[in-house]
Amino acid sequence: MKRFEADITLGLPEATKSFALFKAKKWDELASLLEPLHPEQQILCCDTICQKSFDAAPGIKAFHQSAPNNPTANVVTAYTLSRLAMDARGGARAQDTSNKQYENYYQRFYETREFIDHATEVAPNSPLPAYALILGCEPYGIGLQDVFELHRQMHTVCPDFLTGSIALLTLACEKWFGSHDIMFEIARDLAAQTEDFPFGVTLIAAAHIERWLHYAAFENNQYAADAYLKSPAVREELEAAFAQAMPLSQEVDSWQNTCFYNHFAMAFYLVNDAPKAAGLLKLIQNRITIRPWCYYNADHVKCALDIRQQLGLKRRP
Repeated sequence: MKRFEADITLGLPEATKSFALFKAKKWDELASLLEPLHPEQQILCCDTICQKSFDAAPGIKAFHQSAPNNPTANVVTAYTLSRLAMDARGGARAQDTSNKQYENYYQRFYETREFIDHATEVAPNSPLPAYALILGCEPYGIGLQDVFELHRQMHTVCPDFLTGSIALLTLACEKWFGSHDIMFEIARDLAAQTEDFPFGVTLIAAAHIERWLHYAAFENNQYAADAYLKSPAVREELEAAFAQAMPLSQEVDSWQNTCFYNHFAMAFYLVNDAPKAAGLLKLIQNRITIRPWCYYNADHVKCALDIRQQLGLKRRP
């Protein structure tokens, strides 16, 4: 049987078209397609290009060279090269990452910095250059206070930039630069900004998943992880956050909507709320995001499909 493939475009038609234009080297058309998109959608297009290309770096640099002062070409180049640098490191823990991976990771970010700096100058109204810096926080020597400032910049120009807030949350947790308390303070503060940031409630689910992960993977304490998930306070906070955004999510079909569904599907699965988890997985269909499922299993697609089956759904949507 052919391997099931998730929809890496998450239903965004411009993502499929962007790869076709990239492959055909139609740089002017690619810039025109990407320019009016929300930054989250630009990221989806870049991710699609990266996943469908053997090596996207030469092409994306050629795109930049075709219009070196075009704001769209600059922000897309800065993000894409940063994403490729992250791919070179991989998503494993430090002790499971080879010296060769780290060498490639640092070298790629070193080569990317000039593109990020230029994008910052020519595209001050885009959050992507600051996000690219956050992705390179380790090789660039960026600490948590720097990340807070970069997040402030992103949030100022694009208040609903969920991708950047999830990155901040991750770096503020205990496994990186912060603590569980700092992480939850950030999640709850951003989730409360309902007018400008309606899908900020996704951070509540992300924070509880991070806390569960730390118990299970970093403290090697499955008993504590299970006890945490059985806490009524955890389940109550998840239910309240979910109820806050769910009416809106039924009206919007976007990356943020899909990210919201995926995070809460996993969170409700973890706290053993099978009906809610199954309902969300039915809505998600094949729009399976890497996070948070990769926290449960490195093969995030297999993970989501296995959980569908456990919950009584057809394994393949």
